[in-house]
Amino acid sequence: MPAPRNKLLLRVFRRVQEVRQEAGWTQVQVAERLGVSPGYYRRLEGAWHNITIVTLGELAGVMKVDVSTFFVPPKTLKARTGRPKGTTRRPHRPR
Repeated sequence: MPAPRNKLLLRVFRRVQEVRQEAGWTQVQVAERLGVSPGYYRRLEGAWHNITIVTLGELAGVMKVDVSTFFVPPKTLKARTGRPKGTTRRPHRPR
């Protein structure tokens, strides 16, 4: 069973999610720009992993916002699902 998620991480990453979605980016796009796997980024945004302040700063740089933006209370603590408007899945690439 996973450890309980930290409430501060939940608030920060709900705000990260809001900023990402307002920019119209998918988790995959942010992960690629940040240089991490999409799965790892998805777990970060879900507040299942802790994050260093350095990585949070790199994330702010990728999103072109000040790191303090992530500490503004999110509009809701409920996660929004789905893709940002105007984005589509990438075509499946056979291996």
